[in-house]
Amino acid sequence: MTSITIKLDDKAMKKLRIRAKKNFMNVEEMASDIVRRSMISYKGKTDSDSGLDDSFVKLFSRKK
Repeated sequence: MTSITIKLDDKAMKKLRIRAKKNFMNVEEMASDIVRRSMISYKGKTDSDSGLDDSFVKLFSRKK
């Protein structure tokens, strides 16, 4: 498995911890899930914000 390092500010990390706890995951699993869902929703869309209602997916998604 490939690994990456993501640097988050304290505010984003706190929100990620809270969200992970609500979903019965640890922080690493939650971040992995967010990135995975971001890639699934990408699938060549021209507008990366279209249809994204999740602020964490927007945080990890790159705008063209």
